[in-house]
Amino acid sequence: MGKKHHIGLMHGAESGHLLVYCDANIILIDFKVLDDKTYTFFIDEQLCEISIELMNGQFYYGFEINKTADTPRNRQRKKIETKHLKQSLLFVAGIIILVSTFTYFIVRKDYPTTSVADYHQNILQKNGQEGKAQIMKVEPNEITYLYIVDGQSYSAETKSTDKSIVVLENGMPMEEGDEFIITYAPNNPNLNKIDYNRPTPGQVKKYRERAIDQHLNLNPSLDALHIACLVDIAFETKGIKGFADIYFQQANPDENPRNNKQTYGKLVRAIPFQNEVSKRCWNN
Repeated sequence: MGKKHHIGLMHGAESGHLLVYCDANIILIDFKVLDDKTYTFFIDEQLCEISIELMNGQFYYGFEINKTADTPRNRQRKKIETKHLKQSLLFVAGIIILVSTFTYFIVRKDYPTTSVADYHQNILQKNGQEGKAQIMKVEPNEITYLYIVDGQSYSAETKSTDKSIVVLENGMPMEEGDEFIITYAPNNPNLNKIDYNRPTPGQVKKYRERAIDQHLNLNPSLDALHIACLVDIAFETKGIKGFADIYFQQANPDENPRNNKQTYGKLVRAIPFQNEVSKRCWNN
């Protein structure tokens, strides 16, 4: 209410007699208060508390206003605090909306007719530089890769709900350590796009070795040099998909519709393929 009050306390250390007054009025009398005790009383609808605590033979006194007890004044105070909290939240929400709207129009000013993804794609097409990215982690719906720009390493992820992401369009499965071409913005290397359809030359060699090892495991009676010759002809015939036909030569079509025992059979039974094998591989 904006009023000032003078609260006084008199306490006899030996007798324990206690007297509390507010302004010129006595509001509390007690006798033989020689231990811890708390007293409550109202001043202008405010619930006040006086505490007495005995420690090491000496009395200590405290005074505070209880703002949590269920009183008419505290109920009114909670309504006011709730109102102020709502006003603050509305104010903060308004600021957020204002800043978001301002940012949106500033960003849209830079690319008014394209989405953010298209805008980033345009940056990479105009100013992007190419490098090499290495696969660090392979999971059914997330691929993590690492790349280095000016001596500093960066990492990024490719996320997808399609579990077939681990088997690429070229037919070969992805493994940790695989390498692909990446395009990044020189002034912001975090803006990047990896191209899983562009394996590095070193990665093509890895595909070749995997196809050779797989064919040798499935056909242990064949000579390793002969198998390497077959794999090279498959690559010359169908590219990396030729490696994939050999790698998945025992897969059923329902398991792998693109590369399986049927596509492998068509590859090795084709007349041009057999002619090359007869000319180049049997002497191995």
